[in-house]
Amino acid sequence: MLVAAVKERPEDVRLWVYLIRELYMYAQWKMLLENVEKLFEASDKYNRGWNVELAAACRWAAEAAHNEGKDEDAQKYAYIGTQYCNDEIEPWFALSMERYWTATKLLEEYKKPDLGPLRKQEIPKELTDAWKICYSAALKGLECEIKSHYLVIPAVRNYYMYDLAALSAFHLGKKDKAIHYGELAVKGNPDDERIANNLKWYRGE
Repeated sequence: MLVAAVKERPEDVRLWVYLIRELYMYAQWKMLLENVEKLFEASDKYNRGWNVELAAACRWAAEAAHNEGKDEDAQKYAYIGTQYCNDEIEPWFALSMERYWTATKLLEEYKKPDLGPLRKQEIPKELTDAWKICYSAALKGLECEIKSHYLVIPAVRNYYMYDLAALSAFHLGKKDKAIHYGELAVKGNPDDERIANNLKWYRGE
């Protein structure tokens, strides 16, 4: 129904946002990516505002691109989201998460047996840079004021951002910061075994 609606009313930014959200909810990644640019075109052409919704669409598109193996597009949408709305935590979460995906992928590549052990002095700049942006985006998001609207994700502030800040801090050699944010992540989600185990890892237990 939404697909038909945007064809009839291509100028309606609200309908495009609803369509992108629906495609995200049903994991229709390819179709989402095919339509998200049309949302941006409608917004640019008709100048309707909707910056919070556009930032959310960027977050959904970044995840869709990641799931489709389109890493450059995932990075692009994550960055664009922070341009649409830089005073809310969710766009910064999307960027931090995208850099986490990139960092972990690079880490696995550089740990391949045929390449030998990854020594500290051999850590490539692109990997370090990914962790740096993951960390800085997490901190930037945590500085944002708490908002209340239908696109707010409470779990992002409660523990996800602390988790990302802790993980990236640890990989950057900031052990004290990793422990600090790790403790906040556990406080925000005490039932998550992975987060609890990560904190033990930061502490060297």
